[in-house]
Amino acid sequence: MRFVVALLLLVSLLPAEEIKVGYPAPPLTLDRILQSPPGTEADWQQLQGKAVVIEFWATWCPGCREKIPQLNRLIERFAARPVQFISITDEDIDLVTRFLKDQPIAGWVGLDSDGTTFESYGVIPRPFTVLVDASGIVRAATGAGLVTDSIVEALIAGEPLGITEESESHDDVIGQALADTLFELSIRPAGPVAVTEYSPGAIVSRGGRFEGYGLTVRILLAMAYGLPEDRVVAPSWCDESRYDVVLASPLLESSPDRRRLIRQVLTETFRVEVKREARHTEVYVLQKTLEKMPVMKSSEFSSHLRSGKRGNFKVTGGELRDLARLLQRELDRPVLDETGLKGRYDFELLWDIRNPISILDFVRDNLGLELRPKVREMEHLIVQSIERAVTW
Repeated sequence: MRFVVALLLLVSLLPAEEIKVGYPAPPLTLDRILQSPPGTEADWQQLQGKAVVIEFWATWCPGCREKIPQLNRLIERFAARPVQFISITDEDIDLVTRFLKDQPIAGWVGLDSDGTTFESYGVIPRPFTVLVDASGIVRAATGAGLVTDSIVEALIAGEPLGITEESESHDDVIGQALADTLFELSIRPAGPVAVTEYSPGAIVSRGGRFEGYGLTVRILLAMAYGLPEDRVVAPSWCDESRYDVVLASPLLESSPDRRRLIRQVLTETFRVEVKREARHTEVYVLQKTLEKMPVMKSSEFSSHLRSGKRGNFKVTGGELRDLARLLQRELDRPVLDETGLKGRYDFELLWDIRNPISILDFVRDNLGLELRPKVREMEHLIVQSIERAVTW
């Protein structure tokens, strides 16, 4: 069976949190900082008064390695100026230490082992650089190659950086280079991270072009039928085998067409047959408490920004559905918002990660809301038959 299918596929995951230019920078929740003075902690209180250049990188990323000489030159050039360079990776300390012996990075090197800082900053492609001014406000999020001497000078001085949206990403260049492509789709077994430069599950989507890396069949099924992954009943290999997909098409703006064509591709490639079935499902229902009114703080911000790590999340400008999603991820059970509360709110979640259920007490005592265990009928997708695809 052919493994490259000339049909339309769009993979539409829940987007990662996007860094907000003009807003305070999310916390830097790092496990350790290499090549820094003893006792250094990368928090915005200690860094206040300094401009900060944050580069997200990895040892396996060829583009990151290529930019190290330029980064080191900038660090040397501005060594006596009020600017701090921090290169952050989510890799193991032993691997990073060995890498730095062969290819030194001159500035601080931060270790984000559980990926919370990567998530807070919405990092998918690497290298990815965030520029923060001396007041802790994000001024740009851009490709590392675009950070020049004049941009760092402007960042230190608190002046406009001159980085436009059009110049911020190499993906735009790719999109222009492929502008003549009217229709393109490829599905292939996931390539090594060292080759693709993207971690499994990474999504790059811009304009009429979409790229997904290391996606499982379960993820594809969930998006094709518009259901969460935990409500897709499929063979175990659907979680194990991963695929890279590339799509270019003028039809990306139509959600019904996207789902219909994803289903068509899955049918042709994996010979999949499915049915929808309502099943009794254990859920939590988020409701107002009977004892007191909700104490949610209304937000002045009109967009959602979250930061923090497991056990301590802060949300600015969030809706109740955002709270439900955070609770669902921690409790590993669907959370349904039945509070009836509209608008946007600022709130914080604190709980003991060793005891996830402790989040229920915090929500009741501090937000005036209650999570009640219920059983509800919820739609599931049942995979009745599916075949592994083979290359030719």
